[in-house]
Amino acid sequence: MQWMVAGVVVQVVGLFLYQLALWIIPEPEKEMAMFTADPGMSFVEYQEPSQQDTASAKDLSEEIVETKKKQDEAINWTNAANPATNFSSRYTARISVTVSPDDYPSSAARAGVGTVTIRAALLILPSGRIGDVRIQNVRFSNPVGEDYRAEFIARARQILLTRARLVSPPYKENGQPTKFIWTQTITFTLP
Repeated sequence: MQWMVAGVVVQVVGLFLYQLALWIIPEPEKEMAMFTADPGMSFVEYQEPSQQDTASAKDLSEEIVETKKKQDEAINWTNAANPATNFSSRYTARISVTVSPDDYPSSAARAGVGTVTIRAALLILPSGRIGDVRIQNVRFSNPVGEDYRAEFIARARQILLTRARLVSPPYKENGQPTKFIWTQTITFTLP
């Protein structure tokens, strides 16, 4: 009996050392497959965005309405202030945004996705207007919701860009309003 226990211990230790050796020793680099160009292939070139008027689309109750607007200056998140990390400031942004049951994507409603909560970072310009939105997290009460993630993200971006309003005065640095980043959460409830 002792030898059987000792044999099992030796096997477990051997397996552990084998796994450790595989983990420590790096894998050899694999060669890339040879790529040959076919004369029938075509390549797409990257086109720089122009400063001309561009057309944008807004989803209004399942209809797409195109509008012409002047292209704003490029959105730059890098130099935006973040009041949440400035401990000498006690700034709290109050943002008003309404989400109605009509905003719930119809295909997700038919699937019975349930409650969906979306957290997004908003780039708020010195004028108080929402300049850009970055979705940080999407939470579903029902796992079926993962199939409709893109629809909820698109709808949340649309709502935050068009309906969200800064109610409090804009954040100020050195007495001047400045663009800043603020996190906002919105919830979609099944109609």
